[in-house]
Amino acid sequence: MNEAENMDINGTAPSRQEERTFTQAELNAIVADRLARERAKYADYDKLKDKAGKADALQQQLDTLEADTARRAMKKKVSGRNRCT
Repeated sequence: MNEAENMDINGTAPSRQEERTFTQAELNAIVADRLARERAKYADYDKLKDKAGKADALQQQLDTLEADTARRAMKKKVSGRNRCT
């Protein structure tokens, strides 16, 4: 194949990359860096988890209060109908 037939989409000849070998120390540094970046993404996970737990507890309290309010309103409504006038 000639180089004109071997052009990529951009119209340039494909680059040839040399294979690179890494030492164990270089590979360890690459992996450690990647793990550090990934851990940094989730650094506030425990804080957010605590907040979500508190929000769930507050929602349960609110649901209980709403149910109690609805029950009291129904009792008031029903007790008002049973009165003789």
